[in-house]
Amino acid sequence: MMARILAAAGVLCASAAVVADQKFSTKRLSQAKKGYYEAKSSYPAFSGRGIVLALANGEIAKEARADFGRFVNEAKQEARFGRPTAAWGYEATTVVALATDSLVSVYFDRYSYSGGAHPNTFQLPLNFGLVAGKAKRLKLEDVLKPGSAGVVMSQIVRPRLNAAKGARGGDPIETIDKDLNNSFVVTRAGMTWLFPAYSVGPYAEGSYEIKVPWSDLAPHLAAGGPLSSVRR
Repeated sequence: MMARILAAAGVLCASAAVVADQKFSTKRLSQAKKGYYEAKSSYPAFSGRGIVLALANGEIAKEARADFGRFVNEAKQEARFGRPTAAWGYEATTVVALATDSLVSVYFDRYSYSGGAHPNTFQLPLNFGLVAGKAKRLKLEDVLKPGSAGVVMSQIVRPRLNAAKGARGGDPIETIDKDLNNSFVVTRAGMTWLFPAYSVGPYAEGSYEIKVPWSDLAPHLAAGGPLSSVRR
């Protein structure tokens, strides 16, 4: 079941993803107690040099290890009370959407089950680039012209999201929580916002991926900004 759910979640950016320009090795974490829990995680370690890749390697590893550790610690605590009715499960991968010397865009894709009526999935985008010559984890404001974030989210992303929700029989939303502004990955084709289950509707609606091409974003992107090198 875990593998099937991850396979479905893994297509979030498959059609827009590209082969990474930067090579990477895959690091793996694994821990299990038969009948109680099983946890697996994998994440990339880029082999190239440079301040952006160094920052990305450190932050991606920290995020993956911290989330893995939280699940394992909770599972161990639960095991103290006896064997669960159904074994807990956790599997996470970090999918590379784009990786160059000056820009790294990935998303952390997680499946977990810790009892209850159903498992949960979650996607966390991580973007790294250069701002004023310094490497940093990018926010939406870092890649757009000043004051453009609200316009992009309300006039470009939200209408597409509501159309996708309507296709599933979901209700439209009037606003997108500002915490979700940064829930994007960058590809050669444009930007894709990833909205995990629960974030913009009930769990039954599942997660959403909203793709926006460069042609629609061009008027709002910062000139000479972090995305300049990958835009068509």
